[in-house]
Amino acid sequence: MENRDLTIDIGKGIAIILMCVGHSYVCTFLDTFIYLFHMAFFFLMSGYFFRKKNLAAPRTFLWKRIKGLYFPFVKWGFIFVALHNVFTTLGINTREAGFYSIKDMAYKAFSTNTRFIPTEECMGPYWFFSCLFFVSLLSFAVFYVNRKAKYKTFTTAASFVGLYALGFVLLYLNIDRGWMQTLILTSIVSFIFYIGYLLGTRFKNRINYQNPILILGSFVVLCIGVTWGGRISTPQLEFTNPICYPIFSLAGCFLILGISSYIHKNQTLAKTFAFVGEHSLSILLVNMLLRRIYLLFLFKIEYGGIEFYNLDLQQTLNWWDSLGCTVFMVIVPVGCILIKRNITKSINILKYN
Repeated sequence: MENRDLTIDIGKGIAIILMCVGHSYVCTFLDTFIYLFHMAFFFLMSGYFFRKKNLAAPRTFLWKRIKGLYFPFVKWGFIFVALHNVFTTLGINTREAGFYSIKDMAYKAFSTNTRFIPTEECMGPYWFFSCLFFVSLLSFAVFYVNRKAKYKTFTTAASFVGLYALGFVLLYLNIDRGWMQTLILTSIVSFIFYIGYLLGTRFKNRINYQNPILILGSFVVLCIGVTWGGRISTPQLEFTNPICYPIFSLAGCFLILGISSYIHKNQTLAKTFAFVGEHSLSILLVNMLLRRIYLLFLFKIEYGGIEFYNLDLQQTLNWWDSLGCTVFMVIVPVGCILIKRNITKSINILKYN
């Protein structure tokens, strides 16, 4: 088992905080800048840690993906379905969400939810779980099929490029409905996974992420992307174009890891960001719920209780409101994890004393 790379954990912490910033209705430039790369970073890092030795144990690989991605999706889906009527009554859900009967709840929980389909408004970011699950399995299959090929390096690369091209061809043909949407998304993102794999193997010790020129160059590329490329929305299949998507993904990766390498030099900051990064999936699981709760209280206190669902919040909220929302979405899950950890530690101490 490889030692945990603190720089990567710090990078994940930066990326998940950026996700929270992007979900906090910030200005258009910052929003577009973040959306160019923030989720692609996690797909790159998933590929970064993939190793050929995984091919020797396909069942173990599959089980880890089920346990780490499918189970959390289904568990929290059950929770949100069970609390749907409560959330609607409290105003966390929109009026359009309506109320569920027992039959509705059973169908949503045991039919739709178990098929990796988000059923609730608070499950907005959960597309990531299903996407990474299918991308991981497809990428595993590509590596597995090519493992004994004579020119496996070439055939593997060609397979991922072919999938990437297929995804964009289907996208441009507007064949993006139902399961085809999943196929398109999986095919395109698997190429990003493969680039991450190359970064973690062939280029692992060849790139100096602390290089100021690399960091500045990546930042400039992303700024150009904001101006000329436009916002990327992975679940909506909005990728600008086939050339720019991997370029912006890599630029964002280099920028995050560059910043991460400098944060690594400060022990306190390093531990803080790394802890956030280690629990990035926990932050993602409750992200939309916490955003709704924050906005609900904010509009009751500052805006006289008016409903915020139909407002242009990017134009309505002040920058400090967006900052407060970001902090709330990060601090609450991290704080709960720390409290749970301390309680567990105290119980264990009492148990063995």
